[in-house]
Amino acid sequence: MFLFKARLAAQREYAEALGRLGKNADDIRKFLQANPAFASGLHRAPHAAAGTAADRLAEIAPLLGMSPTQIRMHQAGLVAKRTWSALRGAPGQLRALRAKWVEKSPSFLAQVKGEWADARPVVADKIRARAKAGVDGVWAAVRGPQPAAAPEARA
Repeated sequence: MFLFKARLAAQREYAEALGRLGKNADDIRKFLQANPAFASGLHRAPHAAAGTAADRLAEIAPLLGMSPTQIRMHQAGLVAKRTWSALRGAPGQLRALRAKWVEKSPSFLAQVKGEWADARPVVADKIRARAKAGVDGVWAAVRGPQPAAAPEARA
């Protein structure tokens, strides 16, 4: 029952969005056929509405009537705008991460120290075994092949 209501709400939302744009479903279908990247099931439109169809419609609405070159230029502009926004926000993000690290580092370092105390003997044994195998291999290569033992003489 709830899925049925959700589907009806999504269809209503899509129809309202089409009405606001003054377009019909055939115009949208033609655009998606001409621009298959937007029609792909793997393409995820940014969240703009409750339903995914309305999300995709909100994404392609500004692109309707544009040439493929204009669409690429529009998308490049959006990428540049998001990149600039991320770069402007980076110092604040870094300050917040540093503050969190400073706050949590004493307990984290104490945990690392305790875990290292438990793991150190195991790691040391593995390193020794690997080093011994390497040295034994080099030593065998230096000595060369060993002659077979002489058969014992019977008396």
